Amino acid sequence: VFKLLTISYFLFSRVLYYLGDFEQSTFYRRKYHELVKDDYDSYLSEAIFQVNKRNDPEAALELVEKARKVSKGNGTWKYSKLYLLISLNRHTEALKILDNILSTSYKDEFDTVNQVINYNIHCFKQDPCHIQSLFIIGVFIYKKINNAPVAYDKLEEFLGKTDSVDSWQLLNERARTYLNEI
Repeated sequence: VFKLLTISYFLFSRVLYYLGDFEQSTFYRRKYHELVKDDYDSYLSEAIFQVNKRNDPEAALELVEKARKVSKGNGTWKYSKLYLLISLNRHTEALKILDNILSTSYKDEFDTVNQVINYNIHCFKQDPCHIQSLFIIGVFIYKKINNAPVAYDKLEEFLGKTDSVDSWQLLNERARTYLNEI
C-alpha cells in the first residue's frame, strides 16, 4: 500500500504539472516527498513552490544551490537556476548557466526540457508580462528540440517585446545570435 500511495502521489503530480496545474502538482509532489526522502527532487520542488506561491526567487535560488550539491549528474537544477537568474535580472550569470546547459546533457534531459517549456508556456499565458518565458521557450525549442521555425517565432516575439528595453540587452543580443543562426 505504501508503494502504491507514493507512486500515485508522484504520477498525479506529474500529470497535473503537464496539465498546467502547478499549484496542485506542487501539493502532491510535497506529499510524495513526505513519504520518500529525495533531497534533490524535494529541493527543486520547494524552489518551484517558493517562486509560484511565495514570489521569493532568492529563497528558490538557495534551494536550487542545495539541489546542485546533491545532483549526482542530474542537470535539472541548471534549468531552474537559469529561470531564477533571469527573473532576478542577473542576465550575465544566466547566460553562463545557459551556455553550460547547451554544452552538456544528461540522462532524461529531454523530459526536463519539455517540463521547462510547458512551465514557461503556462507562465506566459497566465501573465503576458512574463516575457522571459518567450526567450526560454525559444532557446530550448531551438537548441534542445531542434525545431528552428517554432523557435524563430518565439525569439522574434521576445525581441519585439524587449528590444527597446535596456535591461534586456544581453538576452536580446543572444536572441539575435540565435535568429541569425536559424
